[in-house]
Amino acid sequence: MPYFEDEQRYFVTTEYDAIGRLISTTKPADEGKTATSSTSYNGLSTTITNALGHKKTTTKNIIGKVIRIDEPKGAWLTHHYDSIGNLIKTVWVALPPPWNTTSEATRPR
Repeated sequence: MPYFEDEQRYFVTTEYDAIGRLISTTKPADEGKTATSSTSYNGLSTTITNALGHKKTTTKNIIGKVIRIDEPKGAWLTHHYDSIGNLIKTVWVALPPPWNTTSEATRPR
């Protein structure tokens, strides 16, 4: 990245695990600080934690299709597939009770 001699230099640092998966990214933030996000892997689930500590977990099935996403503050969604892998329904909940908002989308047949 080009810079002027008297100018602050900024770098983005990425780290990978032994099998080449991203495990952290550190970027410049406000007031000369840095912000780090991290990724952890547990079987078919991947959790990304941003610099504020908010976590998003994505779970896939054995063939790599997303079956559930858990967002910060309790929001989540699930995908349902037919026997040949076509998405047939998505259910999502925006907030945890008592403000529970559930929606469902089903593919027309």
